Amino acid sequence: MNKVLFRQVHPKLNENGLSSSAFRPTPSDGDKLSVDCSEMTTAEESFLLHKKKTKKLEDGTLENLETDGAWPIERSLCAAENLPVEPDPIKDDPGQPNNEAHHLIDFTRITAPPKGNPKNKNLAVAKRLRARAQELGRCWPK
Repeated sequence: MNKVLFRQVHPKLNENGLSSSAFRPTPSDGDKLSVDCSEMTTAEESFLLHKKKTKKLEDGTLENLETDGAWPIERSLCAAENLPVEPDPIKDDPGQPNNEAHHLIDFTRITAPPKGNPKNKNLAVAKRLRARAQELGRCWPK
């Protein structure tokens, strides 16, 4: 397998088959998709670390994040789609364990105006990433 990035997919995004939404950043993500670099961690470690992350609920309590598994995104496909991959190590961030392997896939080049409808372009790329991830298969759990 080529060098890959591990994308954690929420269980709701794999209830009726793997959703392309799992491979598409939202505007609140700054149009950057969170992944872990396989050259710095394993799929299992990425999966377990993700489950240690928390989010704050409306009542102020913390809840651990969920994941259906670590799915592969090939670096070569990111390059072919004009999606830069940049290191974004997490250190001393409340609610998240330290993670040197954390990277971001930057969708801003395809989502920035005036290149037509950025939502459609973003969705088309996400569909291609999802299709390839499905071909390769979930990395963890097996």
